[in-house]
Amino acid sequence: ASDVYKRQCGWFILCRYSAKEIVLFCCILTLKKSTTISRAYYKISEVVERLALKLDLSHKVIDVGAAPGGWTLYLSQYVGEVVAIDPGDLKIEIKPNIKYLKMKAEDALSHLIIGSYDILVPSILL
Repeated sequence: ASDVYKRQCGWFILCRYSAKEIVLFCCILTLKKSTTISRAYYKISEVVERLALKLDLSHKVIDVGAAPGGWTLYLSQYVGEVVAIDPGDLKIEIKPNIKYLKMKAEDALSHLIIGSYDILVPSILL
């Protein structure tokens, strides 16, 4: 089952898979001036707020398509671990709870323990 929401930041879809949630985004750019690394920081913030997602230090998150780091930066403030995957450069400070895999997602699979993550936030081109 999935729910589709429209907010000022754009469209996003919440899909429930088993007991875990996977959030898929198709964002429409806004004209809001950003004071962080990217407007993505505000977009993920609004998704978490709008869906009332309960993030805590026990959560482990995979951020696929992480560069330049807006989602990773936001999530790292609220969860125990963020694995940021992207062949591009992150333009944020790599905190102790951020693991940065500078590679394509398909190459990162061997570096992950499948089934041990709670949330996947993909921002990739297909």
